[in-house]
Amino acid sequence: MGNYYEGKLIFGLKRNLPDELLHDLSVLASERSCDRDIKPLLQHRELKESKWMNHYRALYPTYTLEFSEGVWFLTASFCMKGYMYLGDDLGQDIYDFLYPYFNLDILDEADGGYIGTIEDEDGTYRKEFYANYERFNKIIESREYLCKGCYKKMDGSLCDDWKYCERAYDIGRGDTIEDS
Repeated sequence: MGNYYEGKLIFGLKRNLPDELLHDLSVLASERSCDRDIKPLLQHRELKESKWMNHYRALYPTYTLEFSEGVWFLTASFCMKGYMYLGDDLGQDIYDFLYPYFNLDILDEADGGYIGTIEDEDGTYRKEFYANYERFNKIIESREYLCKGCYKKMDGSLCDDWKYCERAYDIGRGDTIEDS
């Protein structure tokens, strides 16, 4: 039956999106997106043919589209089964399609431009999305001494408990990682 996935991705997109793409994102954010076959409503050829739309099924996920301070914000909210479909990761497919349209000027580069997190109910899948994976990977590398061997460590994800980590506390007290 598959796992149940939850999360939210917020994409800050350039102001000057192609008209057809803006139309299609508006369709996704409208109630019409509940139609079984949304593809005939789409105008942007690349979107129609994308892995994102090939993954699409009715009621997955919900989208909102807002314009604020010169930036389009597309929010994809996930509360669903079927996120992983035929081996494809829906969040990654959306990310890959929208990446060329990211407005990198608005992102906080301190953390790599955090976009959002998707995780499953049993803790076997957790993926964080960043606009700048080079910066994100440097953060991961800087914490490697802390996270190595920790049961919460997952590839491609920063532990959401790292600020309260008992291992970090022990290291701060002068204990070694081997002691923790």
